Amino acid sequence: MKLPSKKTLKNEKNYIHFSNLGTMYRRLGKNKEAMSSYSKAGKLNNKSAFVYNNRASLKRVMEDYKGSVEDYTAALALDPSNEEALLNRSYSKKLLGDQQGAKADLLSLLKINPTNYQAKSNLVNIKKLEGKYDEALTDLNDLILNYPQDAILYNNRADLFLLMKAYNRGMKDIKTALALDTDYGIAYVTRAELELALGDKSSAKSDLEKALQLGVKEAQIAPLLEQCK
Repeated sequence: MKLPSKKTLKNEKNYIHFSNLGTMYRRLGKNKEAMSSYSKAGKLNNKSAFVYNNRASLKRVMEDYKGSVEDYTAALALDPSNEEALLNRSYSKKLLGDQQGAKADLLSLLKINPTNYQAKSNLVNIKKLEGKYDEALTDLNDLILNYPQDAILYNNRADLFLLMKAYNRGMKDIKTALALDTDYGIAYVTRAELELALGDKSSAKSDLEKALQLGVKEAQIAPLLEQCK
């Protein structure tokens, strides 16, 4: 049996050091230094899916979406069943406007792990964008059946009912979402959208003001506030 050389052992130790250093820099908000450290780790060990995943995630934060996809692809070449890489490459592709590529990655992930919560949730959002409301509703119903205490799922279904113009059903779901989490700011925004659709500007304004108090950015809801006048 051939033992690893001293050089190999040294590189192994150094690549872990630079990978950890990159994560430390990232936590400090020093993204350029983090990128340099991750790249050094990759040069010392180009067979680590973990390093590619870390660098891909940082590239996405730095809005290098194409580079992010390339690094996730490199990670998947080493580990085709890497759920983290598939999920995050899908998101990077979505940011690039590649909806079909994003959808393909989610479907691949669900073949590996049919119960992956985030993949199923993200796929619902893509189906909504495609106008496949009935399919999205079926998927959301399934998720809610399995995660009945998750407020975000009821909010997302309410948002879907808004698109389907099933406003009363949407209002019922928002009531459930807020019963589960009274400080869920986005739910107040969704309810305001439903109220505007129903012509209730006063209630919509109150809900939007509540959302602002809970940390929702004014720029995010400025068009809705305008509709309340």
